[in-house]
Amino acid sequence: MKPRYLKTAFITTAVVAVIAIIAAVVLVQLKNTKETDAVIRTTYEIKTPPLSLTKAEDIYDMNAQNEIWADIEAYKESKDYTFEDALIIDNPFQTNSQSMYIYFNTEEPASMEYTVHVENTDIPDFTRACFNSGEDNLTTEHEYQILGVIPEADNVITLKLTYSSGKTEARSFIYQAPALIGSGDLILTYTDGETSEALEDGLYTVFAGDSFFYYYDNDGILRSEFPILNYRALRLIFKDDKMYYSAGVSTFVEMNSLGRLTSIYDLGTYNVHHDYTFDDSGNILLLATDTQSPQEEDRILYLKPDTGEISQILDLTDMFPDYYTNCKPNKDGKLDWMHINTIQWLGNDTLLLSSRETSSILKINNIFSTPSLEYMLGTESFWQDSPYTSYLYEKAGDFKSQLGQHTITYVEDSSLEEGQYYLYMFDNNIGISSTRPDYNWQEHFDDIGSAGSAESDETSMFYKYLVDENSKNYSLVESFEVPYSGYQSSAQEIGSNTVISPSNPKIFQEYDKDNNLIRSFETGNSKQSYRTYKYTFENFYFK
Repeated sequence: MKPRYLKTAFITTAVVAVIAIIAAVVLVQLKNTKETDAVIRTTYEIKTPPLSLTKAEDIYDMNAQNEIWADIEAYKESKDYTFEDALIIDNPFQTNSQSMYIYFNTEEPASMEYTVHVENTDIPDFTRACFNSGEDNLTTEHEYQILGVIPEADNVITLKLTYSSGKTEARSFIYQAPALIGSGDLILTYTDGETSEALEDGLYTVFAGDSFFYYYDNDGILRSEFPILNYRALRLIFKDDKMYYSAGVSTFVEMNSLGRLTSIYDLGTYNVHHDYTFDDSGNILLLATDTQSPQEEDRILYLKPDTGEISQILDLTDMFPDYYTNCKPNKDGKLDWMHINTIQWLGNDTLLLSSRETSSILKINNIFSTPSLEYMLGTESFWQDSPYTSYLYEKAGDFKSQLGQHTITYVEDSSLEEGQYYLYMFDNNIGISSTRPDYNWQEHFDDIGSAGSAESDETSMFYKYLVDENSKNYSLVESFEVPYSGYQSSAQEIGSNTVISPSNPKIFQEYDKDNNLIRSFETGNSKQSYRTYKYTFENFYFK
């Protein structure tokens, strides 16, 4: 039998060996963690834009945009840019003052996310995963626009790569961002409602009336500022890898995710107003005014982005001749007799139009051949004694139809029967027909706003209809009160929530699925929010 002390010594030696092995494993793990998770402070050279464009007219010029891109391409070909030595340019296309361009290559496919941090407790960090077109969002060639930098502050920007092997690598640098160009507020004041439901992901896009539009995050922090020519942008629409918007009263543009303007379309003697949408072929339908005509806001243009070809496909005076000839110019001498403020594409050469001046919603068929009116949703007394009364659908239920509505939105639902769909809108609840002085809305409806008034003790509404083309009727399936706005305004369902922008109070809001207010933002110094939509920008800027 071995002595007891030898047995104890053997056990002790074994324990020490096991501890040594564990320690070695831990050291390896710590070493790997340090190699992959540590943030390396890097001093990147941040280049100034190849061209200095001081005016919006200079920015929205294809020669300038092409020259900038040629300079960037020359930079890219001049050397092999790596993660350690990336090409970074401060807002090269000058389309977004709170952005920068970054380009580099990696040997192993990777994805990238970034975080913007400033030493201000009122401004939370801004973190986003960049989108690229590689399989599983992995690529060896990295080219992105970084959004969300804070003006006149030292931004600590952290770039994090995640490789296909699972390894990560992070580098940070300091970027001193320039001042804003316009007068939009950096931090919006907001008030929370009583519900604990979460805001949907995305960036509120505020289309103001001050020759800018803005992105704000869920904390009300300004994350992008886009200068435009004049008038206002109206909404953003996306097709493939491009974003489209109106940049002026007669200018429409195509932009890629880097902030580069890739096409600029001149509408000639037409002015764009209120809205635009895609058809099934990727061409764009725009609401327009023919400036060579005495009437306003009654035309539809057709823009083919691939060729730049623009044509007029609808003049509503051809569809409503009996109504049009009885309308009178308003006090400004304008014949704004229909005031179309929304267009929605339904497919099969059909679309919906919202007319504020008649408080009616119109469905138009055969838009590219022989346009014809299929139905209207509106007030019977307004259309009585006209040839158009027979086009009105019946109300299924006891409710007041929409008045002065904006941003109607068409929603398909697979649970509905064929021929049924939803329409929702911002119902301004205002009676206004400046070209029909013979019709007094207040004589027919109580508790509505009046023409010429932007403020009222009344309320506007969110309205959602179920339209049944089989029974030729419509019913009110959802409604709730929202702050009163006599003109403009928008409503948008996103995820389970609803974003409401009552233009005149200079606020925008988000409500939960039960129509309880989650948060209300004040737009501050910027002019009133013409509309506010929330976009996730998935598969455009972000993954």
